[in-house]
Amino acid sequence: MVAALHERQSLSPHACFEHYYAGSGLDRERVIELLEHVAAELRLPVDKLRPEDRFAVELSPGRWNTYDSGHAMLISDLAAMARQRGKVVDTTIETVDDYLRAMVQVY
Repeated sequence: MVAALHERQSLSPHACFEHYYAGSGLDRERVIELLEHVAAELRLPVDKLRPEDRFAVELSPGRWNTYDSGHAMLISDLAAMARQRGKVVDTTIETVDDYLRAMVQVY
């Protein structure tokens, strides 16, 4: 599925924020920073990510029985930050949006 991402129209992180999060109350710079972090961990172009992308589907490496270390690092980062800040993340992280919203809450 990751190969299909490269065929998407490009959407800059700023444009992504405007399209998906402008009225959300989330901090623009934090969301953009987190989008860039997700892209770096998954080794994907940031302009191809969308909040509705699912880690196990659209962002999956696509190889059977392959450990997705990028996704694991994102979840590990989230859990570590939550512990450091004495916060609890009690939601399942299935999409980029789930991750962004959870991370914003623990910052």
